[in-house]
Amino acid sequence: MRSIKVNSGQISGLITNIHPQQGGKFVEIRNDNYYWSGGDEKVISCQMMLYVPDTESTHDTLKQGDFIIANVRYESYDVQGNNSSTFKQNSLFVYSIDTYIPSEMVSNTSDAPWYRISSNKFTLGGNVGNVEQKNGNSGAWSTVTIALNRSFKDESGNWQDADPVWARITINGSQMKTLPQKGDALIVDCELKTRPFEDKNQNQAMSYDFKFSRVLHHVKKTEMEAMKQGQGHTPVQQNPTGSQNVPQQSGANNRSPAGQLRSQQPASRPSQYNQGQFEQ
Repeated sequence: MRSIKVNSGQISGLITNIHPQQGGKFVEIRNDNYYWSGGDEKVISCQMMLYVPDTESTHDTLKQGDFIIANVRYESYDVQGNNSSTFKQNSLFVYSIDTYIPSEMVSNTSDAPWYRISSNKFTLGGNVGNVEQKNGNSGAWSTVTIALNRSFKDESGNWQDADPVWARITINGSQMKTLPQKGDALIVDCELKTRPFEDKNQNQAMSYDFKFSRVLHHVKKTEMEAMKQGQGHTPVQQNPTGSQNVPQQSGANNRSPAGQLRSQQPASRPSQYNQGQFEQ
């Protein structure tokens, strides 16, 4: 049975700050989502952190006030914090920029053509971890964690499995008729929401939560085991509707950050990931 590997997104935003690093830069953006309620236009804003490698000339020109739409993948890793603690650092690795509008052309007036441009969409897939069902004043919801499996090339050029990145998916009410269970294979479309917080060690962190939109693919663990026993290594077929083809990435175009903000150092991570959807 082949493991599912889907970690692809597109995000837009206005650059609010830039933190240069060796081999790239951390770029803070504000993602705005406009909508109408009661006849009034409203906006929901989220702060997000991008890591942009210094691999393209356009990456070098990025500055505060610019507007971009970027193709990204989600990353999460441990960093050193206060009082000898560790905490999760979340970011979005940029592998290409689709749209770039320099600050000189950006305007916040309603007649600007990019005023309401907004992109916030992700396709994530992997094996399900924990599933929790909760009830509150606003109704019932569930949280599902998905292991975004990764592979990397070692010094000999062979593909090796790396530790997975865990993404948390929030599902409201009855959005899914049948909730997945631990070990199931799941691919979903979702939207990213972020929230700043301070942990018990006074580390300033940002939670990354993905809001469920729809299921693209769901195979129960028992079905996968039956397929493996009955047919050997049978490829898992993804529903092509709404799927995103993620390019293979290698070399300099796929370097992860070498350093972290505020002298926070990430745990050692492979420098080259396989972004294909399926891997033996």
